[in-house]
This record gives sequence, C-alpha cells and structure tokens, in this order.
Amino acid sequence: FCDAYRPLIDGSVTFMTGLFDAFDRSGHSPWVVIPRHPGVRENHPRIISLPSVPSPAAPRGYRWSVPSPRGVERRLKNAAWDLVHLHSPFRTGWLGLQIARRRRLPVLLTYHTLYPAYAKSYGPKWLGPIPRRAVVWWSRKVCNQCDAVIATSTPMVEELRSYGITAPIEVVPGGIQTEIFLHASRDPSLRARYGIPPGEKILLYAGRVTFEKSLDFLIRVLARVRQTEPAHLLLCGAGPALPS
Repeated sequence: FCDAYRPLIDGSVTFMTGLFDAFDRSGHSPWVVIPRHPGVRENHPRIISLPSVPSPAAPRGYRWSVPSPRGVERRLKNAAWDLVHLHSPFRTGWLGLQIARRRRLPVLLTYHTLYPAYAKSYGPKWLGPIPRRAVVWWSRKVCNQCDAVIATSTPMVEELRSYGITAPIEVVPGGIQTEIFLHASRDPSLRARYGIPPGEKILLYAGRVTFEKSLDFLIRVLARVRQTEPAHLLLCGAGPALPS
C-alpha cells in the first residue's frame, strides 16, 4: 500500500516498482494498492488504483487516495496475502493497516523519507509548526500499530525514535540496480558536454530537486572539496527548487 507510484518518479517509487518486479520474477504474487492518476491506467491485474485527489501537502503531482474501504475489500477479496507492507503512513497506508488488522495479518511499514520536512516545505505557511507536529503525531500513531518498521538508515532510526515511535525498527537500505553504475556504461561525451577535463572528479546528485533535499549543503561541500582537488557537481533531476 503506497501513496506514490508510477507515473511519479522519485526514490521510493523506484524502490517499490523494483521490489514488485523482483517478487514477480521470483514466482511470488505481490499486490500493489495506489492512488489513481488522471489519464493513467494500470493494466496489471494485481495493481489496484483507487480514486484520488491532489495532495494538499506534497510536491505537485502527488495524490491522496479517497477510497471506500468496503469497495476496496470487494476488489481485494481474492487476494491471498501473507503480509501487508505499507510504504506510507498516510491515506493509502492507513487503509492497508485497517485491512491487515481485519484479516489478522502482520504489518510492516517502510518509512521512506522525512515526511515532517514535507509538511514544513509544502504545508500552509500561516500554520507555522502545526503541519510538522501533525505529521509527527500521525507517524507515531500509525507506526506504533505496525509489527515492525523499516528505516533506510541509522539516522532515520534516531529520527523516528524522536517522534515517540516504540515499534521495532530495523535498518534496511533501499536496493539499487547496480548494473546501471558499471564502469563499462560510462559515456565520455558527458565530460565533453560540460567541459570537464579527464581525470577531474564528478560528484553526481540524481534525484528530485526540492528544498527538503538540502542541495545547498552539497554546494557548500563542493566548495570545500575544491580546496584540495578539482571537482565538479552535476545535479540530475527536476523539481520546484530548480529555479533557485
């Protein structure tokens, strides 16, 4: 159960689509429940899209599902699950938690990102710290009803504990397709395109260009690296922070 999936492009979507494909290839029968995007139709029989509306506190393009729980149950009546895996504590994730409890299934939640930072960056400014506090409270409420929580890093564990989350937390970094980063796939024309001499280091950021990613920190780091050796920073991505 997740609040972000195709056609969106971000780290959690990349992880979830890769996880679904890996389980599918291994002979398992994963199901995915997601918000429906206008004009997008999922043809896979085990990808269930739900009615949705634009999210009021997330980057443009993200949506919140507004399902009828009984309607969802009818659509999922033939789904023989062993485990419910939530990839968000919000609308769709909360629905998954309720279904899991009714079916008496174990529930796992992966906390992919610092959602309170989203509330601070994209919530109504006139509300001040209220959106962030609300997200912390809701995260604690949902996570503490799960059998376990997955964090993507050790600092994330510390952050979640600061929210008052007492459920078991395990660190499981998100997997990547390592073949994409093999040396054999490097294209020397990249250096030519940006005027980077051979032998000088390239620092690459690949992801959404948003304020909560703290890209200004990377720029400051680049200045310090350049004090010792030539280096270049490439930002590969798009997002609302790009003009700044």
